[in-house]
Amino acid sequence: MEGRGTIASAKIEKSFGAVLHGDLIVAPPPPPPPVVTLRAQGRIQGVVVSPVEEEWNISQREFVFIDRGTQDGVIVGDLFSIYAVPYYVEEMGKRKEKLPLLKVGEGVVLSANAETSTMLITDSTQAIYAGDSIVSGKGN
Repeated sequence: MEGRGTIASAKIEKSFGAVLHGDLIVAPPPPPPPVVTLRAQGRIQGVVVSPVEEEWNISQREFVFIDRGTQDGVIVGDLFSIYAVPYYVEEMGKRKEKLPLLKVGEGVVLSANAETSTMLITDSTQAIYAGDSIVSGKGN
C-alpha cells in the first residue's frame, strides 16, 4: 500500500466478504502454523469479543477476536472450546443452581497479541455469538 499520512490507496486482489467504498484496510493475519500444538498447561477462560467480519452468526471457518492474549498465557496454536451462554428466564436467574454450558464449537489461535488474540473457528455445531465463553482445551 502506498499513501500519504493516514490515507492510502490499495488494490484488492482477493476478498472473502463484502468490501465497500471507505472501508478500512488492515494487514492480513499471519498464515496458520504448519502444526497445531496442544498443550495441557493451566486452564484459560475468556469470551468471544467479536467476529472479524462483523457477522451476527459465526460458524466454522470464520475468524473471531477473543479477550485473552499472551499476557494470559495464550500462544499461537492453542485450542479453545466454545460454549454458548445460557438464556435464563427470570425465575431461573434467582436460583442457586445454574444451567450447564453447551459446547457449540472449537477454535485455534492463529495470532496472539498481549491482550487479545485472533482465533479460527475449526468446528461449530450451531451459531456462535459475541459473548460466548471460551475455555482452553478440548472440553466436553
